Amino acid sequence: MDSFTAVVTVLPEPVFSFNAPPVTGCNPVTVQFSDSSFADTSVTMVIWNFGDGGTSTQTNPNHVYTQAGTYDVSVIIVTNNPCVGTVSFTVTGMVTVYPAPKAGLSATPTTLTMFDTLVTFTDMSQGATNCWIWYGDGDSSSNCGGTHAYGASGNYTVTQIVENQYGCRDQFELLIDADMDAIFWIPNAFTPNHDGKNEMFMPVAIGIQNFRMWIFDRWGNLIFETIDVNHGWNGTFKGDRCQQDVYVWKCEFEKASKDNTPYKRIGHVSLVH
Repeated sequence: MDSFTAVVTVLPEPVFSFNAPPVTGCNPVTVQFSDSSFADTSVTMVIWNFGDGGTSTQTNPNHVYTQAGTYDVSVIIVTNNPCVGTVSFTVTGMVTVYPAPKAGLSATPTTLTMFDTLVTFTDMSQGATNCWIWYGDGDSSSNCGGTHAYGASGNYTVTQIVENQYGCRDQFELLIDADMDAIFWIPNAFTPNHDGKNEMFMPVAIGIQNFRMWIFDRWGNLIFETIDVNHGWNGTFKGDRCQQDVYVWKCEFEKASKDNTPYKRIGHVSLVH
């Protein structure tokens, strides 16, 4: 008879725990991944592949998906176990990113007066199935196009919210400046020919202050200047009649109803004999 005693070491398999619930959301989607395999001292590295070209070696990485699509997520665990060097695991279709719509809205005009209170809105959104608009004055609509009239002075923030078939939303804002108690209008031609009609070039203005106006010829020479909104140009320079031509005008003023906000206007006027 004879006997022999030996110690046999059985190495444990690497502990692999991958928290992989399905994730869905609207673009962009941020996913917090969780892996507890580092609790096993034989694990030396974890390599994540997020399915969109992104990778990480962090234990619990945070990844942002910026393109719509469905992504398979895989993990490779590297160990110092001589029996099992690596372990890999893949979750098919773990992350689904839905496309987001793009909100967009234009308005004409964006500056209103007491004689021009109607705004035409044009829907510029993309990829939306539902659309809502809040006009900033208490009114709203599920039709993002069309027109809306404002009834009082103020700065109105118009908000558009759009939604697609996945429930994804986007928002867009623009500003409407309504000044119902101020107006500035100026003609583009006048005829100082002494027939008693359209003899003076001057603006029609209501609710403005600190007015100044300059008139220049085509060579940039100043030929008229006034600080009186009711004192217009009669088509002369130093008592001589100016030739028929196109002249440049520039006006500066403040709207009294808008906390003395300064404004500048530049344009052309045709002098016709």
